[in-house]
Amino acid sequence: MAAPMIRSTLKLTANTINRVTSKNVHTCKCLLAGEKWRVARGLPRAFDAEYGPFLDRPDWSYADGRPGLSSKGMLARREERKKLATQAVEYLEFLDKAKSNYNKNTAETQRQNEQIIRRKFKPKGNTYKSNPNLGKTNS
Repeated sequence: MAAPMIRSTLKLTANTINRVTSKNVHTCKCLLAGEKWRVARGLPRAFDAEYGPFLDRPDWSYADGRPGLSSKGMLARREERKKLATQAVEYLEFLDKAKSNYNKNTAETQRQNEQIIRRKFKPKGNTYKSNPNLGKTNS
């Protein structure tokens, strides 16, 4: 009698597994409404996924017009944006310093090259152009 009981238990578990897995899978077209259109235009997949008034503004406000309390997600996004903004400012300052150092170094090397050229080529003696009678014959 133990064998039929085991078989019925196995059938029950197999049926429940099939039932649970098929119930949890949803492939409704309404869940994807407009997704391809938004992605084709460079927008986020969902209207409230990455940015915009549905994500950045509070869900409610007081009757007198004051904004409501910010959610934890909103505060986290705000902090993340502040960090990104300060990081961007630091990178821009670094780039400005690098540009000024580069300009300073190129000006210094150009000045040194001009000094070397001035030291190398000095006129010696009378030059040809200073004496116009050189090379002429009296015929």
